[in-house]
Amino acid sequence: MWNQVKTELQDLTWSSVLLSVLALSFTWLVAPFSYIESLTSHATYTTNFAALILYILCIALAFTIASVHDFVSILSLGPIILSLIVAFIGFFNRPIIMALLMLLPLYLFIIQLPATYLRNTIGLITIGVLFTLSIPVATVYLVTHRFAWSALIYCLPLALTTWMFLTPFFIRVTRIQSIFITIVGILLLIAILTRPLGIGMILALVAVVISWFWLLSIRKQTPYLAALSTVQLLIMVLIYWT
Repeated sequence: MWNQVKTELQDLTWSSVLLSVLALSFTWLVAPFSYIESLTSHATYTTNFAALILYILCIALAFTIASVHDFVSILSLGPIILSLIVAFIGFFNRPIIMALLMLLPLYLFIIQLPATYLRNTIGLITIGVLFTLSIPVATVYLVTHRFAWSALIYCLPLALTTWMFLTPFFIRVTRIQSIFITIVGILLLIAILTRPLGIGMILALVAVVISWFWLLSIRKQTPYLAALSTVQLLIMVLIYWT
């Protein structure tokens, strides 16, 4: 086991890992913070929010390490276990939030088990739903102390961009990749068109179209999470903050 951990550490490019972790973390927070800003300009932050940030960093690190090693990684178990501990200790007095946050690391563990082959469309859709359901719900609730289903609808582009940019990690058949990316890309364009008209919306539309061509051109290449997550973050910023 220790030899495998050592090998996994040697396989990591830490500059890429850092970029991926930061890009993923900010991507998950853009939509909920934009939603919070649309509700109130007097947001309050509790000590639980520090626990949430630590949780997000652990999840981003676990996903990054797992993706580098084709979702068979002993090393990723470290941040997975830590995120479970943070979710339990940090949100013990909020059982619903705690349960939601625990779903994500548990899924990142299950997805790596040989008996549960989730490197497919179902696995991709599930992780997109969990990314959109857990972190945004917790963020909105901790800051506003309430939650409405409108927040999930507001955060829909997070799920769509997740499905679009993580497709290379879950769907390896190029023909199915093309179909899935195209369908999700069209849905993302429709979602963006529901946003207020402005330069941000126009740039987001252009970025999605360019990303579609780019993703189709790299279907047969090894996916590079740092680049994919950075482009996803750019599109999320254009959608919500310009």
